[in-house]
Amino acid sequence: MSRTRRLLAALFVLSLLHTASMVGSAQVASAGGSTGSTNSFNFVGSGWGHGVGMSQWGARGLAEKGRTANQILTHYYSGTTVAPAAVTNDLRVLIGQKLSSIDIGVWGTVAVNHRGTRLGTASGGFRATRSGNNVVLTGAINATAPGAVIIELTAPTRVEQSGHVYARGSLRIAVDPAGGLRMTVFDLSMDDYLMGLGEMPALWPTEALRAQAIAGRTYAQKVVESQNRAASDYDLLDGTIHQSYNGSDIEAATHGQRWVHAVTSTSAQVVKYGSELINAVYSASSGGHTASSETVWVTPLAYLRGIPDPSDAVASNPHNSWSKTYTGSSLGSALGIGSVTRVDVGTGGGVSGRLNKVKLKFFTAGGVSELTGVQVKSKLGLQSTKFKVNGIGGPGSSTPARGSLEIVDLWAADPKTILVAGHAYDPDGPVRVIVAHKGPNGVRLHETRSVDNRFLAAIKASRGDHEICVALLDNPTGETRHLGCRSIVVK
Repeated sequence: MSRTRRLLAALFVLSLLHTASMVGSAQVASAGGSTGSTNSFNFVGSGWGHGVGMSQWGARGLAEKGRTANQILTHYYSGTTVAPAAVTNDLRVLIGQKLSSIDIGVWGTVAVNHRGTRLGTASGGFRATRSGNNVVLTGAINATAPGAVIIELTAPTRVEQSGHVYARGSLRIAVDPAGGLRMTVFDLSMDDYLMGLGEMPALWPTEALRAQAIAGRTYAQKVVESQNRAASDYDLLDGTIHQSYNGSDIEAATHGQRWVHAVTSTSAQVVKYGSELINAVYSASSGGHTASSETVWVTPLAYLRGIPDPSDAVASNPHNSWSKTYTGSSLGSALGIGSVTRVDVGTGGGVSGRLNKVKLKFFTAGGVSELTGVQVKSKLGLQSTKFKVNGIGGPGSSTPARGSLEIVDLWAADPKTILVAGHAYDPDGPVRVIVAHKGPNGVRLHETRSVDNRFLAAIKASRGDHEICVALLDNPTGETRHLGCRSIVVK
């Protein structure tokens, strides 16, 4: 290669690297460091919850800026669309298990059945207990049933053990194989179920409520479709392990009809990535940057990428920043170790700076104790794993993407198509591959993604000399790794 040609190639590569870095995410620095020897430790953090997917406070902030529900959802769930879909309309929600007794209060009259036979009606309060394999009812109705009893929720019915009122579907009380009794609200349409979600204040902006309704519907449907319904007597749990289902409390409250409208006005709408439902996880507050799924859990998902979230910082968000300060002895006591003199914070917090899997070393006179960010959060009662210790922490480095450019050749089936192929691997998630093509008509960029650690691009080309350069964008940092350039002639 002549000196002039080498210079042009070098300039072309520099242009590629610059363009690729603009296409990718901003680079982030390593988070590692040590507090040094000290007797005061200040934990400064932001956010509340796991930080993956939609931030509820961020959704409020975006709605206040005029964003629609669809815009909010596609902001938080990368590369997705909102579309109608068939949903399950006979949902079952487990609201109690292994209970020694169940206390029911009725505002009106409800019918109580057993295997299709009416045991009677109840107006007022009654109690359910277990005797052997029987359900025993006493109070406003007195009956014994060898198995489950069904309460038709035709009037508001309060269950003391759950603390909620129910007025949709039916309530099933059955013998629990693990002991005591179990309760399930069943025969709920998807919208009936969503009306009971206590996930967002009903006074929040309409588009934030609509985004929450669609995310909640998508999440519930994904859970239902991922399990064998015939193997269980419920589809969803009523607590935060799934979503907070509070019966009819929300719609009966002041302004509750705003939430009901958010549900009904988005009926059947879900979030999809391609043709598949997404796992529409969400949390209260991202603290300014959402987390990639693998930072918090294990599997990297293309639609759960960590993104900047400045709208989370609405003035009313009490979780956007927080702090806790400890002396060495109080920190050691909270962690169950001796008085702490120094803390080392490891690297690997991803683009969001969450320390879930990052190792923190706590030095005491008796030695060194090592805990993950998740363990520290739990022991100290922190709101999230997005925190720094005396200023040490924040976005961390990841394992760099790596690969090789193996093929730049003309396709035998179409000699005017250039095939570009090679390997691309990144344990932190799918690799974005940028192919720069310089031909007679100028420079063009093509983007593809690795599949099973390989990439392939097919580029239509005119006659003449062509140069192909390939770069990988690291996940999640966006740092560029250049794989090289090759020349080819199209005749």
